[in-house]
Amino acid sequence: MAPKAPNAHKKYKRVPSTERLGLRRYREKKPHLKQAALAACFKEKYGHSVSQATVSESLSFKFKDLYDPTKRVKDDNQRNKKAHWPELEAANLIITTDLARMAATRLWNELAVYEGLPVPAFSNVWADRFNPALDL
Repeated sequence: MAPKAPNAHKKYKRVPSTERLGLRRYREKKPHLKQAALAACFKEKYGHSVSQATVSESLSFKFKDLYDPTKRVKDDNQRNKKAHWPELEAANLIITTDLARMAATRLWNELAVYEGLPVPAFSNVWADRFNPALDL
């Protein structure tokens, strides 16, 4: 059996919107470049490679909103989703790790299934695993 290639199972990395915007702006400056050349320029500027499909998607109509000055371009890997509760988000409610721990402790004490069991410490490892789920 032949050995597997070392990069056979690369972990997928989402391309942040700020990098997609940079790619789109570069394309505006140099519209003659092919997508393969744009991918090479992207790797040189951002330090990681993207596929031709990602370049194509970044230049597509799907990401035209990146140019809208009324919308904030996030500098992270979050999807740009419509808010479910815009009033709450407009209130700038900040949920910290400590607040999440306090809420978890309160819920632990309120749930009958955990009655009589010692309350967990809700460690930093727990918080690190919990936070990405809520984008904290």
